This record gives sequence, structure tokens and C-alpha cells, in this order.
Amino acid sequence: MKRYSVWVSALVIGAAAVGIANEGVVMANQNKAGVVAGVVNEQQLSSAAYRDGLYLGKRAAERGDSNHVATGRWARESDRVLFASAYEQAFREVAARNQNVDAEKANVAAYRDGLYLGKLDSERGDDPHVAVGRWSNASHRAAFAEGYSDGYQGGDTARAAQNKLRLAQNIR
Repeated sequence: MKRYSVWVSALVIGAAAVGIANEGVVMANQNKAGVVAGVVNEQQLSSAAYRDGLYLGKRAAERGDSNHVATGRWARESDRVLFASAYEQAFREVAARNQNVDAEKANVAAYRDGLYLGKLDSERGDDPHVAVGRWSNASHRAAFAEGYSDGYQGGDTARAAQNKLRLAQNIR
């Protein structure tokens, strides 16, 4: 009877171990499926690997580094997948945001450049000459031309006001 109970106990323990191992594989596959689908669940947010990937991806993009995912710091495959997906996600988001800011700054710089040169040409009494060749992007060229036009018109207005003032002083 004692042998029978030992065998039954061993069988129950073995079946429990197989069930636990199978559940771990199912959980890992669910994590991979969630990462591939782009769905972030509470388990991923509570994972240190996922949070670490978000942080390091954000930092790399802010510093202007290349997109280099180093998953070797995580031992389990599920952690590596979580880390890599979070790193890629954060890197793409920050890099896209930085690219939009850089494009906006370049448009503003082109407009200001055109504004300055247009006003300068107008004050000198030169004919309007929009030289957009210094800007390679079409949107930057358009911003420069708009700024030049605004600056030239503003300079004409200022020059006309100065001429009226001089004329008034000469008449007195």
C-alpha cells in the first residue's frame, strides 16, 4: 500500500509540474502575441523589461543615437521580446516627434531668413529678388518666399513713412 501511494503522489506531482510548465509557455506566447499586436496590457506595464525598454528607447532617441536594441541584458525570451518591443515603440515615437520639431524649426528659419533679406532689399531700394536656391526642401523654399514678400512689403511701408517724414521736415 505504501508503494502505491508513493507512485500516486509522484504521478500527481509530475502532472502538476507539467501543468505549471505548460501554463508558463502559454503565458509567454500570450505576451508575444500582445507585443506583436501592439496591445499593452497590465502585465506588460508591470514588467521590468518592458519599462526598461521604454526608458532606454526614449533616451536613445532623445540623444540622437541609432536604433540599437540590446536584448542580451534579459535572460528569459519573453523578457527580451517585451524589452525589444518597448524600445522600438519609444524610439519611434520620440524620433518622429523630434523630426516634426526639426522640420518646423527649419520652416521658421527659412521664413525669418526671407523676412530679413526682403526687408534689407526694400530698405536699400533694390528691386525684389527672391533667391530661394539656398533652401533645398520645397516647404522651406515656400516659407522663404513668403517671408521675403512680407519683409519687402514691410520695408516699403517703412521707407514710405520715412520719406513722408523727411518731406515734412523739409517743408518746415
